Amino acid sequence: FINYCSDKFSIMRTWKRAPKIGKEVSEFSRKYFLTTAVIALAVVSSYFWSGFPYDNLCDDGIITRNSTNSEYIGGQTIHSAVAITEGDPQLEDTKDRDPRTYKHIAVSDGDNMYQFCNQNLAQRGAFPALPRHQIEGYEWMTDEQEMVTSLFGWTSIGIVVLILSSFIHRFFMYLKAMYHSSYESCGDDQFMDYSTLDSVDAYIPQVKSPAFTYPLIACNISKNDMARLSWNDPDQSHGYYQLSNDVPKILRSKDFTSKTLFSSFTYWPPIAKRSEG
Repeated sequence: FINYCSDKFSIMRTWKRAPKIGKEVSEFSRKYFLTTAVIALAVVSSYFWSGFPYDNLCDDGIITRNSTNSEYIGGQTIHSAVAITEGDPQLEDTKDRDPRTYKHIAVSDGDNMYQFCNQNLAQRGAFPALPRHQIEGYEWMTDEQEMVTSLFGWTSIGIVVLILSSFIHRFFMYLKAMYHSSYESCGDDQFMDYSTLDSVDAYIPQVKSPAFTYPLIACNISKNDMARLSWNDPDQSHGYYQLSNDVPKILRSKDFTSKTLFSSFTYWPPIAKRSEG
C-alpha cells in the first residue's frame, strides 16, 4: 500500500517524461574511453610484471674471506628506519647512538650479498617493459619472469599500435567526409508512391533544444495538416513547437508576418495514385 501511494504521488506530482538521450555518449565511450583504458591496462600490466618482487635488491654474490667484500664479515651496526623494541638482544646500546634506530648484526662467511637496483622501469623511462632494459650486473628477473614480461611488453606494443591506428583512421575519415561525399545509392525502384507511405519524414527545418523534449519547428506549417513530421507529441500539437507563433509575442509587433523570417511549408497531395502497370 505504501509503495502504491508513493508511486502514485510521484507519477502525478514529481515525475516527468524522460528526455530523449541519443547514443553519442555511449558511442564516444566505446570508441575512445574504453579503448584508451585498454591501452593503460596493457602498459601498466607489463610494468607490474617487470617490477616483481618490488624490493629493489639484486643478488651480488656470496661473501667469502678471500674476496674483496671480506671486510663485511663480523659484527656490523646498521641504521634502521623502523623503531626497534627495547628488549631486542641484538641492540647495540651505546651512549652516542639512539637505540631505537641502530641495530647490531653479525655477517658470516658464505652469506648472500645484495646491492640496490631500481626495479621500476617506468621511473627510468624504459618503454616497453622488457627484460633487456635491465642494467648489466643489476639483473633481478628470473627466467620465467623474463618470459612473462616479454610477453606482456610486446603485447602492450601491439595493442597500442592497433588502437592508435584506429584513432588515426577515424581522424582521416572525418577529414575525408568534410571534402568528399560518401553517399552511395542502393536498392531498386519499388514502384511505391511517396504519399502512400504511412511513415514519412519530409525536410522541415527544425531546431533541437535541451529545454524541450521534441525539436522546435523553424517554419510555418499552420496551414498544412499533413506536416509529414516523424514525431508526434501526445500532449501538445505541432503548433506548440512552431517558432513563428512565439516571435510576435517576443517582438510585440502587430505588423509582423512569419513570411519575413520563416520559410513556408506546402504540401500538394497527388491527384491520383500511380498505376502499377
